[in-house]
Amino acid sequence: MKTLIARQRRAVLNQRRRHLLDTIRQQGGVWRTSTVVDLYRDNAWGCCRPTARNDLAYLARHGLLDGHGPDNDRRYTPGRPA
Repeated sequence: MKTLIARQRRAVLNQRRRHLLDTIRQQGGVWRTSTVVDLYRDNAWGCCRPTARNDLAYLARHGLLDGHGPDNDRRYTPGRPA
């Protein structure tokens, strides 16, 4: 049962991050944590700031977004296609 729950949580997490990445690629521009929080609230995911910040950092770590600026004012743009 624990394995099933863990898989379901990963699937939701992956779905949320995939949706975020797709939205950023479609809309382009500069994305900040507050923008992502608004996006998540609009989609009824109810995620908090740390979740949004972690999702952006995760996508940047994996080369899908480009991060700019200092840690306390980080901005993200769509990564360049490989």
